[in-house]
Amino acid sequence: MELIFLTPPTLPQAFFDSLEDLPRRTPNPPPPQPLFESIKHLENQTPPLLAMEPPLPPLLPQLPPLPPQLSPIGPNNPFPMLTHEMFCDHCQRTKVIVDNLWDEICFILNYIIDRLNVLAHNY
Repeated sequence: MELIFLTPPTLPQAFFDSLEDLPRRTPNPPPPQPLFESIKHLENQTPPLLAMEPPLPPLLPQLPPLPPQLSPIGPNNPFPMLTHEMFCDHCQRTKVIVDNLWDEICFILNYIIDRLNVLAHNY
């Protein structure tokens, strides 16, 4: 088995026959442990003063709940009740309009592409 390990591009590539041929790496040293004296020193210090925060504002008085909004009922209602059939009919008409609009957009874009092709071949 032949292993190739990356080296900087200015140096030739190193070839190793096995993992044992690799240079030894030193493991990460353990993090420094606090000394007993420093712990005792911290223990004897007074804690720092905390920044005082302003007190919370008083709660607002409880207001009575708003009455539910009633929909206008009667002959003067400008918004008649929407039935399921009316909704489906509206969705179908909207889909027809969107489909027609999509066809128009595709036609216009194809026309623009044709004109650009003509211009590209003429110049």
